[in-house]
Amino acid sequence: MQSCPPPPQIPNAHNMATTVNYQDGEKVSVVCQDNYMIQDAEEIVCKDGRWQSIPHCVEKSPCPQPPQIEHGTIKSSQFSEEMDETLKPEFYVHGTKLNYICEDGFRISGKDEITCHIGKWSSPPRCE
Repeated sequence: MQSCPPPPQIPNAHNMATTVNYQDGEKVSVVCQDNYMIQDAEEIVCKDGRWQSIPHCVEKSPCPQPPQIEHGTIKSSQFSEEMDETLKPEFYVHGTKLNYICEDGFRISGKDEITCHIGKWSSPPRCE
């Protein structure tokens, strides 16, 4: 069994504490810097003298205005009433969740909540 050299420095990740040699099967955790999130595994593994499953730290990109739906509006998460146009932020941070409500006489089809994930909104529902 071969030992591994210190793990590679991953862009936008915190520097990992390193020792000179790592034994086969040893794992090192990867922690991304603020405003970045891990993509793939959270640990890298020493196997046969090489590091396996090296992840990436991707930026938590903001989302643009959420999609409008026919016969429905977005209910603000801070208030229980419909969102006033003047209160809408220019963009939404990664992880933001918003809920839709339908006009009277229409029902939600699908999940009523959307989530901002790396610059894109999840699919909105429909009002039928």
